[in-house]
Amino acid sequence: MSKVIEFDLSQPKQVNLLRPKVDIFDFNLLLVIAFAADLITPIFIYLNILPASVRWFSQGLLLSVIALLYLRMMAFDQVPFAVWAIAGISALGVAAAFFHGQGLLETAWGWWKLFEFPLMGLYVYVSPTWSRDFSDRLIRIMVWILGIEVAIQIVQAIAGEPIGDHLAGTFGSFGVGPLLLLIAFTLCLAMGRWLASDRWKLITFVLASGIISSVLGSMRIFPLLVIVFGVIAITLYALRTGRIFKLTLYAGALMAAVVIFGLLYNQLVPSAKRIPFEAYLQPERLSEIFSRYNRLDGEAGVRVDVGRNYALAYVWQSIQRDPITFAIGLGLGARGESVTLGTAGVGFLEDTLGQQSRTSLLVIIQEMGMFGILLILGFTLWICTILYRDIQRFPHSKATELRYALLLFSVLWPLWLWYKTVLTFRVPMLLYWVCLGYVLREALKRNPEMYLSEADASL
Repeated sequence: MSKVIEFDLSQPKQVNLLRPKVDIFDFNLLLVIAFAADLITPIFIYLNILPASVRWFSQGLLLSVIALLYLRMMAFDQVPFAVWAIAGISALGVAAAFFHGQGLLETAWGWWKLFEFPLMGLYVYVSPTWSRDFSDRLIRIMVWILGIEVAIQIVQAIAGEPIGDHLAGTFGSFGVGPLLLLIAFTLCLAMGRWLASDRWKLITFVLASGIISSVLGSMRIFPLLVIVFGVIAITLYALRTGRIFKLTLYAGALMAAVVIFGLLYNQLVPSAKRIPFEAYLQPERLSEIFSRYNRLDGEAGVRVDVGRNYALAYVWQSIQRDPITFAIGLGLGARGESVTLGTAGVGFLEDTLGQQSRTSLLVIIQEMGMFGILLILGFTLWICTILYRDIQRFPHSKATELRYALLLFSVLWPLWLWYKTVLTFRVPMLLYWVCLGYVLREALKRNPEMYLSEADASL
């Protein structure tokens, strides 16, 4: 029987070709190339410089990473408990898909879209060659990337690209969703550094960059993220230091950022002349936006425009057909489609939402039913508990600032899943899961006995 997470980290003599002594940016070159490809190629596809098929390049690289993950686990007979969790979820989702008459290709595609990036985190978790300075280097790199994205957006705006979905830096057409998540994660990194070491200057730069970027991309949710992240970060800072007076300065700076965003939005966004930013702060206005349903019949066919809440209410009703569907959904891939593969899941083919997925929460509910909702809540609670516990146990670790960042980001998993189809946002999802795998690995290296006993007990 395979052992569960039995890493002998104290004996460097167990070294072979699968465990090279090289730096993170050499050994994990496949991940770096995939990240760079997903970050850079969308704008060239949007400008018709590269074909759309280039998108498959990074997915091919990640398939190679999964092959390396399998080889490593087999070579060292080390199978983390997460593998069995993924296997269990997969078995349930595949069985539900077959029960509802879905084909193998559609189901396989749905499985890949769900587990593609968590498997990257698992790969990092079992990889021993990660730099101790990874957190510091990552923060500096991400701040540079954010600055470059803002610069490209400004150039696009000067060149005549209108403010909105396409003004998204290197993320190309309709790229404001992934860009927003990248801004949010970078803001979490800056706040994590502040929480861990009282260094606050990066927050100022990231806030300024985030304001400019989100105004140019018309991302009205950015001020809400600033407030939510700020409240959580200030609470954690107060628990750590007890410096109440200092917190008023930080709170004032965050509120100033929100006000500046509103002023710039009203001045620069053309639609603000009709609907100013403050109108979106009214509950009735938000309810109207999120609950809308517009069906347009034209020469090009039927076009359906629905709000997030309407879509969720619809999909909730769609799983009420029988107890099995309510419990485990229509199966993996039911809400998935691929133009290249020519596939579409059973949930896509039978509904009236115009074959669109407004949010990842819609996808999870339809594909996994009530089990999917419990899985989201359970994962969010579990990972936040683990991260906060490790912050308390290893306060002087170089990875502490990264743990704080991941904690801030992970608390909002329900919001991310509701807001957009975030599970398909390649750059921020690869970034998140790689960082998560790293901090869990770092904690394991510091105290392997505790993690081993917990994993064994879970069996």
